[in-house]
Amino acid sequence: MTIQDWASLIVAILTIVSSIAFGIKWLVKHYLSELKPNSGSSLKDQVNRLENALDEQRIDSEKSRDRQEKKLDEMYRILLEHIAKFDKK
Repeated sequence: MTIQDWASLIVAILTIVSSIAFGIKWLVKHYLSELKPNSGSSLKDQVNRLENALDEQRIDSEKSRDRQEKKLDEMYRILLEHIAKFDKK
C-alpha cells in the first residue's frame, strides 16, 4: 500500500469514528434533556405529576377509609343500643 492509500484509509476510519461519536453525543444530549424539568412536557415533569396524583389519591383513600370506619362504628353503636332496648323489655 502506498502512502496515499494509508492516508485515505485513516481518513475513512476517522470519519466513521467521528460520525459514531457525534451520533452518540446527539443521543445522550437528547435523552438527558428529557430528565430536566421544562414546564410540563419532559419525562421528569410527567413523573412528578404522577407522584403528586398518587399522593393525593392515597390521602383521599385514607380519608374515605376513616369516614367508612366512623360510619360502621356508629352503625354498631346504634345496633347495640337497639339490642339493649329489647333485652331490657
